[in-house]
Amino acid sequence: MKRELISVVRLAVPVVAAQLGLILLGVVDTKMVGQVSEGALASVALGHTWYFGVMIFGLGLLNGLDPLIAQAHGAGEAPAARLWRHRGYVLAVIVAIPICLLLIPSERLFGIAGEPA
Repeated sequence: MKRELISVVRLAVPVVAAQLGLILLGVVDTKMVGQVSEGALASVALGHTWYFGVMIFGLGLLNGLDPLIAQAHGAGEAPAARLWRHRGYVLAVIVAIPICLLLIPSERLFGIAGEPA
């Protein structure tokens, strides 16, 4: 039991650190922009909502690879794990292109939605 717990903690620490880093990034952004004005803070919140809404598609798609890689790794099939990881890299590039194309006209889309500059 102790050995398994140590293994789980070793796997979880980088994930937890990454998530905390992302949360702290949002906190720092909010603190900095909140000192400028309420309108600036509202703009950042709207931009973040649009960005996150578009990005969640790619994140969800790529998170589907986690169990495939973990299963191959757990079964001791290193070549299969590498193959799934490589496919993940390729999929990330393929998905990044339409996501970037959706984010490029953001300013125009906000204008169409009636948001002030």
